[in-house]
This record gives sequence, C-alpha cells and structure tokens, in this order.
Amino acid sequence: MRAGLFCENPGRALSCLGEGFKRCGVSVAVRTPDALTPQCFEPDLDFIIVPGMRYAYGNAVRIYGERGVPAVVLDLGYFRRADPETLESEDHYWQLGLNGLNWLPSRQTPPDRFDRLLITVTGPQRRTGLKRGDPVILFGQLPGDAAHGLDEAGVTAWANETVATLRALTDAPVLWRPHPYAVMPNSSNRADPAPRHEGSLARALREASAVVTINSTAGLKALVRGVPVFCRPDAFYAYLANTDLAAIASPYMPDAQTLRLFLDRLAYAQWTMPEMRDGTASRHILREINVWKSQNSHFRR
Repeated sequence: MRAGLFCENPGRALSCLGEGFKRCGVSVAVRTPDALTPQCFEPDLDFIIVPGMRYAYGNAVRIYGERGVPAVVLDLGYFRRADPETLESEDHYWQLGLNGLNWLPSRQTPPDRFDRLLITVTGPQRRTGLKRGDPVILFGQLPGDAAHGLDEAGVTAWANETVATLRALTDAPVLWRPHPYAVMPNSSNRADPAPRHEGSLARALREASAVVTINSTAGLKALVRGVPVFCRPDAFYAYLANTDLAAIASPYMPDAQTLRLFLDRLAYAQWTMPEMRDGTASRHILREINVWKSQNSHFRR
C-alpha cells in the first residue's frame, strides 16, 4: 500500500504514525500542503495522512474522499489527551480517525483499552445527588476549531443565544466557562454571556446540574461523570446527550451499559506515540481502511 503524509513539518506524533505504517509494510511518501489541491491529486495513493482538519487538510480529506481515497486524521485525544503542554509526552493520547475528527471504529471493541485508563464512570446515578440551585454551565469552544466550524463571531452568537434560551426555560443559575485557550469573550473587549465559573473543569462537573456545549470533548467528560449534556446534533456523542434545550428540566441520560459500550469503542480511537510508532495503531486503522474500501468500492478515480 502507498500513503501520502501531508505536512510541512511533521511533529513527533505524526512522525511516529508514519513510522508505524512503514512497520506495517506501507510505503509512506511525505508531501507538503501545497500538494493538497485537485490538480495535484495522486491516484496511486491508497490513503492519505493529515494532522487535523484545519486549513488545507480538511479540504484534502474531501478531495481524496470524493475519489475513493480515505484519510487518516491525527488530532488530540479524548482521555488523558495530549495538549500544548504535553505534545512530547509518550504517555498522553492522540485521536486517530478515518475521514474526519471524532471517529469511532466500525464495530464494537473489547473493554481492555478503556479499562487501562483507570477512569471511574459515575454514569447516570450521579444525578440523584443534585441539589436545587445547581448551575447549568455553558462550555465555550475555541473559535476556528474544525470540529464545529464557527469563528469568533459564531461562537459568541451561539453563547449569547443559548444563555437567553436557558434563562427563559429554567430558574437554575446559568454560568459560562470559556475555553482555556480562547481569547473571546473576555473582559477586555466583550462582555461574557453569563457570570463565569472560575473553578477547574473537575469542579465544574461536580457542581453542574447540566452541561451545554456545541460539541466539545468537555461534554464527553460530563457524561462520564453522570452530568446530562446538551449539544449540537453533530457532536460525536449526541445520541448519548440532548439536542433540544426544551428538555432542560428533565434531561436524558444514557444507561450505564450504553455509555460503557460507547467508551470502549472510543478507547480504540486514541493512541499513544509508542503505540503509533510500533505499528499497533496502524494495524487497527488499516483494518478499518479495508472495511471502508469494501463499503465504497463504487468510487472511480
């Protein structure tokens, strides 16, 4: 098989992924983002590898996908995820998906990888301990994130409209928790849509009666902690959450088994750098590529 790895300066994680594919017998050719145009399409590639969905990379996933060439997308993981402070850590996780962000394997996976994370799943039982007056917490997201496609104005409009809707539907306090790397809204240039929750993420999830977000991974963490979540229908966990704020008084929560089966699959969509380097992650995603190709054999390049 042949793969095109598209990146100007592949970081350590992307380099580990390329090395892992080579260990699995894949010929990996490094290309610059300049080659991500319809005119530069390479029909002899079996799949492409891109770091996320921003900039030209998301467009490349579309261009190649329309011609029957799947894309392996690398980004920050879900649990114990790599972040700007831990990008070089070999113990943190990166998500590895097919044709986009927040992908899940095509079939149910064993529980071993999620068990290894040693994460306590509180599940729906947590709601029995809520006190009257616990806040609904709105979680902001980073403007320009390919996961939601909104710029600064879009995220701000979503926050303001959501707060107004919540205040019309519930007497519960509504609080705002901005994304830690976002500069908007802030006190220097724009009013927050609601009073801020100033505590940590863990504290916010302990105190919230519900979490409202666009499609943030914070919503996933809320579900694990037994907190009802409201999100957009395109969130990868939307079927475990609520998509209509009218249900704020009696939100849906998945049962423990449904939630756990989802988490088991998700654990097979995130990998550490050593797992990418030694080919463990590559072997798994190559099986998924073969499944995808068998289901999309109608494409003609």
